[in-house]
Amino acid sequence: MNVATYPVGIDSQVKDIIAMLSVGTNEVRTVGIYGMPGIGKTAIAKAVFNQLCHKFEGSCFLLNIRKSSDQHNGLVQLQEQLLFDSLTGKIWLADVDAGINGIKSQFCRKRVLVILDDFDQSEQIHAFVGERGWFGPGSRIVITTRDEHLLTQLEVVKKYPAKELNHEESLQLFSWHAFREPHPVTEYVELSKVLVDYVGGVPLALEVLGSYLFRRSIPQWTSAIEKLKKIPHHQIQRQLKTSFDDLDGDKLKDMFLDIACFFIGMDKDYVGKILDGRGFYPEIDTNILRERSLLTVNSENKLQMHNLLRDMGREIIRQMDPNPGKRSRLWLHEDVMEVLGKCSVRTNCSSFRQQLTKSFHRSFPVIINYCFLFNSCCFLGNRSSGGYHARRSSVKRCISKHYIICSNDISSIKRCSCKHNIICTNDVFTVATIQWRTTPRTLRTCFRGIDMALLA
Repeated sequence: MNVATYPVGIDSQVKDIIAMLSVGTNEVRTVGIYGMPGIGKTAIAKAVFNQLCHKFEGSCFLLNIRKSSDQHNGLVQLQEQLLFDSLTGKIWLADVDAGINGIKSQFCRKRVLVILDDFDQSEQIHAFVGERGWFGPGSRIVITTRDEHLLTQLEVVKKYPAKELNHEESLQLFSWHAFREPHPVTEYVELSKVLVDYVGGVPLALEVLGSYLFRRSIPQWTSAIEKLKKIPHHQIQRQLKTSFDDLDGDKLKDMFLDIACFFIGMDKDYVGKILDGRGFYPEIDTNILRERSLLTVNSENKLQMHNLLRDMGREIIRQMDPNPGKRSRLWLHEDVMEVLGKCSVRTNCSSFRQQLTKSFHRSFPVIINYCFLFNSCCFLGNRSSGGYHARRSSVKRCISKHYIICSNDISSIKRCSCKHNIICTNDVFTVATIQWRTTPRTLRTCFRGIDMALLA
């Protein structure tokens, strides 16, 4: 039994794109398809190309422009391929500018269909479709990208967000790869549904996991599901991580990791206040992550992220060090408890550790969803807007490489050694490398590096 040429469930999306292209009209029309890696952008574009290519004087599908353009003379070779495929004649180009002149001169009077797959840089756009006037009347250009803003820069006529498959479509696609038939084998139905729910309608992941589990036993499936809860499949991780690697600068990458680990499902404005205290620029960077298909904001102003992207970010942190205590962020119950289990306490309340431990166990399932990391900033005892605000001007040199545990009532702490573990409770839990000082009114905690996770 052959697997379907295109992922199950894209037919309706292909129809939507063809409708947007309005092939019967004479203007030059550009349509963009955007979305996260593996969502099916290329498959949709291929299906559109196969249905429409015979209606044009020339046609070309340039696959994986992002990867190809990184090679030596990559853009020039792609321009040569575009001219060759569309005009059936070999053309040699000296450089990108020559390619631009060739495209303008050869295509300006021809009705062509051009599919440009996986743009990620504006210079790539200008090498192929700098202006609509480069192409003859009735020409159609389809662009796929992970970055919606590139489509805005190009001023495309329509932007189309590639959609996840629904549950039935996902189960069918997964079954084609796991069982070589459109439905799961009876004894594997429930396990298949668990995996499909985890993947969330991403064709790449459905195909990879389906192939990975082909002809494996039920105990192996069960073990694989437990493993996936902690460690993403390496093929999926590698594909998704390219979007993380392409983010501009460490600040934006760190902000993505913070959201992936701690802030999914939380109010965007509230998270923005915390991220601002972290030294980020949440107003612009949240929008950039959204444009890069790494983050969404729902109708209730809550931050949302696909499970696969969330797990990709967390796996980046997990790979930092096999020892949880040396990672920059903690979110798993057992990892946090392992770190906290090494704590020692010195407070003016001899029973505090026991009380805090009981409180922590009782509240952990709630507070673990609100973890956060702070670099080089201070937390002051005064509360504002439901939490503690960081003041970067209060940074002190941090000496201790241990932890301290503090009580719920921060103002009651008078003296503590700096060579212990710290967790400041109330709305905020912290695990940090610190040197700290207390007064009857204010506790000042200073942090260094990336050794603090905030859990609330």
